This record gives sequence, C-alpha cells and structure tokens, in this order.
Amino acid sequence: MQKTKDGKIVIFHDDYIDKKSNGAGKIEEYTYQELLELDFGSWFDDKYKNEKIVLFEDFAKEYLNKDITFAIELKVLGIEKETLNIINKYKVHNNIYITSFLYETLVKVRKIDSNIKLSWLIEDKISKENIEKLLKINGTQICPRADLVSKEDIEFANNNGIRVRLWGINNEEIMDKVYKLNIEGMTVNFPDKLIELLNKEIEPFNDNVIYETENFIVAVPKVPHIPRTDGGHLWIRAKKKYFSNRIELEPKLAIEVMRLTMLLGEAMEKGMKNRGINVERINYQENGNWAYQKGMNPEFHVHLYGRTKDSKTQTWGEALVFPNKSTGFYDNFERFNNEDREEIKRQINLLEKEDKYNLLNWRL
Repeated sequence: MQKTKDGKIVIFHDDYIDKKSNGAGKIEEYTYQELLELDFGSWFDDKYKNEKIVLFEDFAKEYLNKDITFAIELKVLGIEKETLNIINKYKVHNNIYITSFLYETLVKVRKIDSNIKLSWLIEDKISKENIEKLLKINGTQICPRADLVSKEDIEFANNNGIRVRLWGINNEEIMDKVYKLNIEGMTVNFPDKLIELLNKEIEPFNDNVIYETENFIVAVPKVPHIPRTDGGHLWIRAKKKYFSNRIELEPKLAIEVMRLTMLLGEAMEKGMKNRGINVERINYQENGNWAYQKGMNPEFHVHLYGRTKDSKTQTWGEALVFPNKSTGFYDNFERFNNEDREEIKRQINLLEKEDKYNLLNWRL
C-alpha cells in the first residue's frame, strides 16, 4: 500500500513507477487522477495495455469478503490508520496480516488495533533480537528472505510462538527447496507453478484412492500404521489446498470432513467384517507430528484406524501407539488388498443411499 499526493491509498509494489508504467517517479508525487492516466500493464504484456492502478478501497470492497488469507504490505509510513479503516469496513474474517519492512509502521498499527495479525518482513536472518522485537508488539509472523532461512531458524521462531512466511522466491529452484519447510506461506510471482508443485504431492496416492469428494480424497496408505488383519488403515487428505490443522478449515470443508469420517468409518467397519476381520471400532486421529522431524509444515489429514479385539500390534482397550518409522515397526504391515477396497467401496455406495449421508441433508 502507498499513498498518493492527494491522500488516496493505492496498491503498488515498487518504490518508483518507472519500470511498471509509462510514468516516472514515486506514487506520492502524483494525484490519484494523474496515476489513472498512466499505463500500468504494457510492461508485462501488450494484452494488459492501459491497465489502471488499483485503489485499495476498490480492491477491499471486491475481495476482502472472500475466504482468502491476505498479506497487506504497508510500503510507507503514515498510512496505518487509513488502511485499517478500509480493512475494517469490508473484512468478514480475521485472516488478514498487516505486513511491512518498516518496524515503526507495525508499532503504529498495533497501537491502533490490538488484535490484527502483524508480520514483519526482514532483510537478514531470523535472530533472537528480531524475534524479541516482534514479540514486543504481539506479532504473528516473521518473514525472512528465502535464501537466508534455515530449518533451525524456523524451529527457533516456532518455539517462540512465531510463524514464518518467506519472501524472495524468485525462481522455482528456491521454491522447491523451501516449500516443505515448516513455514506458513511464501510470496511468489508464479502461483501457478506452486500449485503444480503442491498437486504433485497428491499424485503418489492416486493409485490407492478409494473415494473422493469435491475437496478431499480417501486413500489406502502405502505403509499402513495398522495391518489389515488388525483392523487396517485409511486416511483422508485435501486434494489441492493445504491446511496445517482443522482450525484452518472453512465451515463447508469442516462439514465435508465430518461427513467423510462418519461415512468411511461405517463403511470400513462393515466392509471388513464382511471380509472376515471383526473390526469393533474405528479410531479417528489427526496427527502430522512426524512432519516436524523433517522440518516440514504438517498437512491436515485424518487417519481412520480399525480396531480388533485380537490385534497383534495394538492392544484392545488401550490407546494406539505409533513408534517412529525408522524403528521398522511398520515394515511388514499388509495394507488393504483389492478385495478389501472393493468391499469398502461397495459399503460406501450402499450407505450413500441412506438419508443419513445424503448431501442435501448435510447442505453440501
């Protein structure tokens, strides 16, 4: 966000308009009407010729009601109050971060609004000093340059209650390197490439998918945590959009997940009983803990674990125990075979005909 000569808040990234328009100088040297006379699109491609600069209030009116996380960067001092007034006028949720390289700006924002999320963009590495400064203003995120960050830096920030978002991802090589770190996000100029990368992570599970909805897939893990003879193992995960845990789900997705867990749990129990394995109960767990050992950000997923009274690997009536994969505990576990999967899918089809799982009853 920057301020025009006549006090309008507009969206423009660079300090000077020379490279991104047919004008020259700084935003503050022009009135809003003067900026509207300039071409802000041809620098990128001729098909964007005569693209106009965007007034922040117009953007806010159009987009702040969307279920999107916004990082609103203040590029200059003195626009804190006006920016917050516009945000508060149009926002419908709290998924909004005020972000800036200017620590003084964040201090001013915090004095005006005690609740809005703050993220501090920094040029150097994460350190004890900048974490302490961010905590002093009750900040939420610290944002170092991607090529300077390390797994240890991220762990240090996280251990102090601060999440990490990266900037400076200016090529796919850096993006590939950092996206699996335990970060809350990254600033990229090629979101299509990031989406491709995220979608690739789903592909290894596609041959094991037994059911899917608009937003989620249900798959048989390649290495189950419980062998089929002891009850078996399914999991639910998002198709495209990644969440770290359930509190990040929008209401519609939360409802979709609840229906899925109930439907799959019942189908799994009935199906495996028909296959001669007496599943007495399904345990549902949202884990993700192993991701931290790899310096990765956990993805939201739900495990469905079948429980049998005669289990050889998990004691009936006690909590499930999951040693680390490196112990070899799971190496010889047999996952659901083709006949198991077909029977579970048959049960899903039967159950979906019941009112209990009718999508209209769930308002999906």
